[in-house]
Amino acid sequence: MEHDINLGFFWKALKKCWILMIAVAVVAALFVGIFVNFIPKKYSSSVEFYVVNTNTSYDYTTSALLAASSYLINDYVELIKSDVILNDVADAINEGRPEKSQVTPNQLRGMISASSSDNTSLFTITVTSTNPEFAYEVAKTIEQIAPQAVTDIAKPDRLTNDYLVEVAWQTLSNFGKSESVTTDDIEYYLKDLGLDGSLPCFTTVNAPVVDKTADSPDTTRYIGLATMGSAAFIYCIFLIKGFFDTNVSSEDDIKKYVKSPLIGAIPHWEKSSKK
Repeated sequence: MEHDINLGFFWKALKKCWILMIAVAVVAALFVGIFVNFIPKKYSSSVEFYVVNTNTSYDYTTSALLAASSYLINDYVELIKSDVILNDVADAINEGRPEKSQVTPNQLRGMISASSSDNTSLFTITVTSTNPEFAYEVAKTIEQIAPQAVTDIAKPDRLTNDYLVEVAWQTLSNFGKSESVTTDDIEYYLKDLGLDGSLPCFTTVNAPVVDKTADSPDTTRYIGLATMGSAAFIYCIFLIKGFFDTNVSSEDDIKKYVKSPLIGAIPHWEKSSKK
């Protein structure tokens, strides 16, 4: 027996199952809502850094400097995630904590991710945890420790303030010009240019903030999907069942397949308690 697929067919299927659709949708929404609440939510705290240009021979907008910054960012990120720096970060976080709640560098490394902005000297360190306060604490500790720690590793030991002042003083002495210039003048000049060895490799642009991560389950979204999905599933079952139903249930069904005229219909009464 074939069925005409029209709006009436869909409407009949809906009338047969709308109560069941609502019941299943409510049960699915309750189940998903309870289940999602047991999934721990994740929070992230991010700190943004800017790579400092210590080379005065290039303008900071040049493509050469931006290309160099991208390489430096990769180096700085790997240094931040190394044991050398994470040991200091872990020591600072574990100070005053009970032994059972202390963290290791490996645990911190698994929480840290990095990203950089295209065509800029900016990069971001993000710490992700199920505890928003802890994520912020780790990010804040990295902000305080990483710039100087990376600078100590990345910059050669000879580029210290004392060394540069001594070299400049010796150079001026060789030209007989040291009488009018003091070492304090040289130190101030180098510091003003950022060449005294004290300028960090990068500096903080935006302090850490805590946000809910994209990986955290959105309870409202999941409940909505469960409600609509379960209702649609029940409706599709009734549509398929109706499509393959070969029973004749009305005069219209008879007229479709029987060419002879209909004389009448046999009445049917529901049995009642009174009759």
